[in-house]
Amino acid sequence: MNTKFLELAKQAGFASVENWGAQYKDAQQKFAELIIQECISAAKGEVVEKELIEQEPNPIDRHYLIGNNCGVTDAVVAIKLLFEINGSEEPMAPEEESKDPFAWATFDGEGNWELRLFEDNEDYRDKYISRNGVKYASWVIPLYNTGS
Repeated sequence: MNTKFLELAKQAGFASVENWGAQYKDAQQKFAELIIQECISAAKGEVVEKELIEQEPNPIDRHYLIGNNCGVTDAVVAIKLLFEINGSEEPMAPEEESKDPFAWATFDGEGNWELRLFEDNEDYRDKYISRNGVKYASWVIPLYNTGS
């Protein structure tokens, strides 16, 4: 059984989880996995469809929605890593064009955005994450030219 499951079971009041019978332990494991899958499904429900994002006329709002989807992806990955859940999934965030973005938009946590050109800052997002942690990865959004 996953060590995180055992820790949570103890916190829930199960006194001697180490002595559970194999069948009971398997049922508890399955129950925990089902709860986690429900949480992942609920998070995925917050993804905005690519077609709706493309219809958004305001570029800042459009990129906010893309960032939302990146945040959902980050949350699902974090949940899977925490509970050691295997299995690859299709990317949930809309696929961007294969070309490089023209700029980065960085959320400051208070409703403001800082913009910086991509040129000479190609690894900005990676550096930002290494400084601030993966928790804030969705705060840095690549901006692409949509041709509009």
